[in-house]
Amino acid sequence: VVTARDYADGTLFPLHDHPRGQFAYAASGVITVFTDRGNWVVPPQRGIWVPAQLPHSMQMRGPVTLHNTYIRKHAAQRLGLADQCQLLDVSPLLRQLLLKAIDVPARYSTQGRDGHLMGLLLHEIAGMPALSLNAPLPTEPRLARVCREFLAQPSLEVGIDEMAQRAGM
Repeated sequence: VVTARDYADGTLFPLHDHPRGQFAYAASGVITVFTDRGNWVVPPQRGIWVPAQLPHSMQMRGPVTLHNTYIRKHAAQRLGLADQCQLLDVSPLLRQLLLKAIDVPARYSTQGRDGHLMGLLLHEIAGMPALSLNAPLPTEPRLARVCREFLAQPSLEVGIDEMAQRAGM
């Protein structure tokens, strides 16, 4: 299933998960995805793969047009999609497939044009190269908390000594 929606700057989806995997494509604007394993900044014209049942939150930076593709778990496994979040490049073909897939009904014939289009869309998502635009979080809870504070406000003028003190280090 593919959807498209516009969101205002600052829109926040608090911690949640999905029964299907989510490929979120930022047609415009920037998306930030937060999990307990790290944070990913998704620039315009790029996408992020979020596996099924992975708790995450998502925030929009600037006005965002978001295309979501929800992929069944067995299809994601069959295609070899990662079991962790991955920022993915988006080819011109994938952009066009997403635009066409928005009009495909939730229940479509797998034998007709819609089925072939959705199959090609899945293969194109799976074939996209991963990009390294993430900030892994440390496993130590105090340090992870301070890192989350910094990532939420990267221009915060806090020195390394104050950050260390907050983390109890």
